[in-house]
Amino acid sequence: MAEAGALQSCELLPRPCGGGAARGGLCSSLGLWKGLTLLLLAAVLVLVLVLALALAQRGAVTETAAATVMTERCRPCPEDWIWYRNQCYYFSKEMQNWNSSWKFCWSHNATLAMIKEKSALDTIYSNKGEENYWIGLRKEPEGWRWVDGSPFINDTISLEKEGQNMACAYLNMLGLAAIDCMSLRPWICVRKST
Repeated sequence: MAEAGALQSCELLPRPCGGGAARGGLCSSLGLWKGLTLLLLAAVLVLVLVLALALAQRGAVTETAAATVMTERCRPCPEDWIWYRNQCYYFSKEMQNWNSSWKFCWSHNATLAMIKEKSALDTIYSNKGEENYWIGLRKEPEGWRWVDGSPFINDTISLEKEGQNMACAYLNMLGLAAIDCMSLRPWICVRKST
């Protein structure tokens, strides 16, 4: 009788799912809900991932487009000029005499390059290649002067080959040299960036 009472009390306890539960009952629905929940969670994750990728790609395209517009609208120097430290440098490919070179620079709101500090010299040397360019230094009755009228002081660079008909300076690989102003050379213009 003790066994019968034990069996009766065990049957009164709720049984976990699977042990004789009727089809369509709570236990069979629970598995279905778990499966649907996992499927829904996976779909949400995929959607979030797709949206994140789309936004990232759109942002990259927008940044590229903005950079292009900025470059076109805000270019600090004219085309074919090099920008460095708020200066625009033009290294000509043509050859002209010193006066024609000076006029070209002037017509572009620039001057022939003046090398008054080491940073200007370094910038020019790093871009000039092996050509010998006219610069803005000329022999006047009062001595060598930069195109802005200031006197040439050779603290930064020395001047070689001074002679009777050698009144204009050009930059070579060794420094500055004087030559006849009518000889033909490429030139370097410099102007403030915009």
